[in-house]
Amino acid sequence: MKSSRLFSWFNRRSYAQKFAIIGLLFVVSLTGFYPMGRDQLERRENYGVKELEGTLYLRPLQALLVDSNKYHLLAVRAENGLDVAEELAAQQAIVNDDLVELAELDEKYGESLQLNNEFEAIQVAWQAMLEAQNSFELDAKHFQVNRDIRQAIARVGDTSFLILDPDLDTYYLMDIALLQMPSFQDLLGEIIFVVTEAELQGSISESDRLEIISLSNEISPYLVQLRSSNKISWENDETGQMRQITELPLNDLEAKLNIFVRGLNEQIISPDRMQLTSAHLDAAAATQAATTAYYDSVSQALEYGINGRIQQYTSRVTFSIIFAILVSGVALLIGFFLMRAISQPLGELATAAGRLGAGERGVQVPVTGEDEVGRVGHAFNTMVSELEAAQEKQVEQLKQLTQLTRALETSANVSRRLSTILNPSQLMEAVVTEIQRAFNYYHAHIYLYDEAKERLVIAGATGEAGEAMLSSGHLLAMGQGLVGKAAVTNAPVLVPDVSNEPGWLPNQLLPDTKAEAAIPITLGEQVLGVLDVQHNVIGGLDTESVTMLQSVANQVAVALQNARLYEQTQKRADQESIVNQINQQLFGAPTMERVLEIAAQELGQHLGVRRATVQLSRVANDNGRIQENADAS
Repeated sequence: MKSSRLFSWFNRRSYAQKFAIIGLLFVVSLTGFYPMGRDQLERRENYGVKELEGTLYLRPLQALLVDSNKYHLLAVRAENGLDVAEELAAQQAIVNDDLVELAELDEKYGESLQLNNEFEAIQVAWQAMLEAQNSFELDAKHFQVNRDIRQAIARVGDTSFLILDPDLDTYYLMDIALLQMPSFQDLLGEIIFVVTEAELQGSISESDRLEIISLSNEISPYLVQLRSSNKISWENDETGQMRQITELPLNDLEAKLNIFVRGLNEQIISPDRMQLTSAHLDAAAATQAATTAYYDSVSQALEYGINGRIQQYTSRVTFSIIFAILVSGVALLIGFFLMRAISQPLGELATAAGRLGAGERGVQVPVTGEDEVGRVGHAFNTMVSELEAAQEKQVEQLKQLTQLTRALETSANVSRRLSTILNPSQLMEAVVTEIQRAFNYYHAHIYLYDEAKERLVIAGATGEAGEAMLSSGHLLAMGQGLVGKAAVTNAPVLVPDVSNEPGWLPNQLLPDTKAEAAIPITLGEQVLGVLDVQHNVIGGLDTESVTMLQSVANQVAVALQNARLYEQTQKRADQESIVNQINQQLFGAPTMERVLEIAAQELGQHLGVRRATVQLSRVANDNGRIQENADAS
C-alpha cells in the first residue's frame, strides 16, 4: 500500500522533478560505494600485493641464512686443516647465487617495501666474512651476516604488512615463515656448530656437552609450536590446499629432527665422554635439508593464500566498479527516456507501431505515467508481449518438430544399417557409432547379457574409452549402476545430472559425464541388454531423448535376434556341410583301415583337438557271431 502511494506520488511530479529525484538517488548510491571500493583497493594493496612481495623477498633471505651457515661450518673445517676447498668454493658459489636472486628482488620490490640499505649491508658483511683471517674473525663476521639477514627479515615483515596479516590461515603461516623458522634455523645452526667442533676435536668438553643438552631441550618445543601453528592454518583454510602443501614436509622435518636429537641424546646420557660419528653429521645434514624443504612449503602455501586474497579483493573492487558503471548508465538512460517522454510520447508510439507493422520484434514504448498516453502505452506493450509470446511458442514448436524429424531420421538410418548387418559385434558397433554421430553425445555403448544371464558384458562402445573397455572385457553385475538397474527393472533410467544421483556409477575413462540414460534392449518381456548414452552437458538428455533411444533400442533388439538366428543357422549349415563331407570320404574309402584313418583325421581337424584315436572292439551278437565295432574319440 505504501509503495503504491509512493508510485502515484512520483507519477504526479513533473518530468524535471522526476529526473532530479532519480539523479539524486543514484548520486547517493555511487557516493556510498566509493568508500567501499577505496577500502578494498587499499586492503588489496596492503594485505595482498605487499604481502606477496614480502613473501617472495623472504625466500632468498631464508636461503641466504641457511647457506651462509653451511659456508661458516665448511670454513671452520678449513681453519682446522681439513681439505674442503672444493666444497667451500661450491658453497660460496651458492651464497653468491642467493645474493644475485636477492639483488633482483631488491631491484624489483625494494622501493615498494620501503627498504633502505639492508641488502647492501648483507653484501658488505658477506664480503668481510670471505676476507676473515682467522677463526675468531670468521665467527665474528658470520655473526654479523646473520644479524644483518635477521634485520632484513624483520624489516620486510613490518613494511610488507605480513606481521598484520588479517586471516588466520595465512597469519599462522606468516608467523612460521617470519618468526619461528629463522629462530629455529639459528638454534639448529648452533647445535650443528657445536657438534661440528666436537667432531673436529675428536671429543667434546663438558661445557659443550651441557650446551648441547640445553639447545636440544630448547629445540623440541619448536616442533610442538610449528605443529600447532600449522593445525590452526589448516583448520581455517577452506580449500584444503595449504595442508596438502605443508603437511608432508612438516612430518619429514619432525622425523629427521627426532632422529638427530635422539642420536645426540644417546651420546649425552652415555657414561663415557661423548663421541661423534659420521651418522650424527649425516643426520644433521638431513635435518637442515628437511628444514629448508619445510620452509619452502610454508612459503609456497603462504603465497597461495595471499594470491587467493588478492583475487578476492580484486573481485570486490571489480564488482564495485561494474556496479557504479551500471548505475551511471541506468541513470543516463532513465534521464534520456524521461526527456524524450516530455516532447514525443505520441510520436514514439506511432513510430513503434510502424516498426511493429514492418515485422520488427521487441518493440516497446516507454511508459512514464498513468495518464491516457501511459494507458495506451501499457496496452501497446501488452499487445506486443502477447504477440512475441505467440511467436516464441511457434519457434519452440518448430524446434521440437525439428528435433523429432532428426530423431526419426536417425532412427531410419539405424534401421537401414541394421537391416544389412548380420554379425552381432559389427551390429553393436554400428549402432553406438550412428547414435553418437547423429546427436553428438559424449559417449555411447551397449551391454549384452552373458550366456548365464548373470552379468552384463560390453559389446559395443565409441571412442578411445570404448576401445579400452572392449579390450578389457568390461563387466557389470546385476543391478550395478544405471545400466544394471535398467536391465533388472526392464525400464529406462534417466539421470539429467549425475552429480545428484546417489546410485550413479562413475567411470574413470569417462571423466566428463554430466548426464546419462540407460535404455533396456528388450524382445517381448526378455531383456537382451542395455543401450547406454552419456552427455557432457547437464540436462543434455531428457524424456524426448529417452523416447528416441527406446525406439532405436527396440530396433536393435529385433536386429540382434535376427543376427543371432542367422549365426545359429549358419553354424548349423556349416556343421551339416562338414558331416556330408566326411560321409563322402568314408563311402569312398577302400578298406576298413582307411575308414578309421579318415574318421580320426577329419574329426580331429574339425573338432580342433590335437589328437584323435579310433578303437575297435569285438562283441558277440544275438546269434553268437563275432562282429567288429569301431569307436572314434
